Amino acid sequence: MSAPSASAPPVVGTGRPTAVRVGLVHGLAESPAVWAPLLPLLPPDVEVVAPAMPWSLGDPQAWSQARHDGRPDPFDGAAPDVLVAHSLGANITLRRLTSSGPSPRPAAVVLVSPFYRPSADDFDWSTIEELAGDFRRLFHERIRLRRGADRYGLSHDMSRRVCERVGPYGALRFLEILLGTPDLPLHRLGEPCVVLTGEHDRAARPGDARSLAAALPDAEFRLVAGCGHFPMLERPTEVHRAITDLLLRITPTRGTPPASSRKARL
Repeated sequence: MSAPSASAPPVVGTGRPTAVRVGLVHGLAESPAVWAPLLPLLPPDVEVVAPAMPWSLGDPQAWSQARHDGRPDPFDGAAPDVLVAHSLGANITLRRLTSSGPSPRPAAVVLVSPFYRPSADDFDWSTIEELAGDFRRLFHERIRLRRGADRYGLSHDMSRRVCERVGPYGALRFLEILLGTPDLPLHRLGEPCVVLTGEHDRAARPGDARSLAAALPDAEFRLVAGCGHFPMLERPTEVHRAITDLLLRITPTRGTPPASSRKARL
């Protein structure tokens, strides 16, 4: 699949009316391409919709200076059966699903590497001091994983440029969303949910993700061993397993779907 535009959600799959839909929401200063290692693992009768979100790498400052997160429904009214969201995208998805809307809703949710603190007492001044370091570290991690071995040290310079593109407004929007997590009405997210995070994720801490799963009405926490903030890049089979397990819960007659042989790319 070629690089998507923000106005037209890209679709991968059969496109049949009976196809199961999986929606993918990327994180801050990312693009749908971050899901590329996952796509070949999905079964051939799954339709994948992966929009470029307003907080994408294309123009994160426009999102960060706005007072909203773009369209209330990035999937244009056709809710996916399983909605998979990563990092900041997981937090914005969580905020949307615990609000008064949206409608229609997904049948199940996978939150990958979400940020969460259960109590306002969990925040102190170090939260702000650590934010800049977390941004640089996460952007560097993503660039390193996508590019492979960085023999010339270019990933550090690239991660600095990404930080500059996000800018102070982006950092403040992120902090605002994080500070709001203790007040989320989590009881409103009653759909089956998997909260999945990497063992070595220093920003979206595994203990916080476990607390989030425990606070949701119907959620399971899964720790991905030997993995950081990007399980879909390092351990795509674990994300695939979470999706297929939820598909079996919401469509129990499907059986275990075969792996796809198609060569999908973003």
